[in-house]
Parts: sequence; C-alpha cells; structure tokens
Amino acid sequence: MISEKEFYKHLIQELGMELNDAERDFNFRSSSLWSSMLALVTIASIDAQYGVLVSSSQMKQAQTLGDLFEIVVQNQG
Repeated sequence: MISEKEFYKHLIQELGMELNDAERDFNFRSSSLWSSMLALVTIASIDAQYGVLVSSSQMKQAQTLGDLFEIVVQNQG
C-alpha cells in the first residue's frame, strides 16, 4: 500500500514546491509555479513512481494532492 504522506512529499519535491505544502488539501493549481508543463511532469512522475497513468481528464479534474492520491489508489493494480 502506498503511503499517503510519502506520496505528497514525492509530488511536492517533483514540482519544486515547499515541503510544508505536502498536505492532502493543498491546492497545487493555486501555486504560482503551476503550469501545463508541470501537469505533464506530474503525470510522468506518477506513472514512473507508482505505475499509474493519470489521464488528461483526471488531471484537469484534480485540484488537490488528495485528489491525485485518490486517483493513484483507485488505479493501482
């Protein structure tokens, strides 16, 4: 089973954001660093680390780190 805290830490580091943002309800889209390029980096990172391919529609709907975590948990085999 994937650790929720480790998932958040991993994504925050990949996105170049502050570790104190590694919380379930952190809205990554509200960050001034967020861009379409970071969306692609996030999709690739989740695929490489957890073996889950997040679709573009799932990425568009996700607002928080918790949303992304739920996508990964639901799609891990």
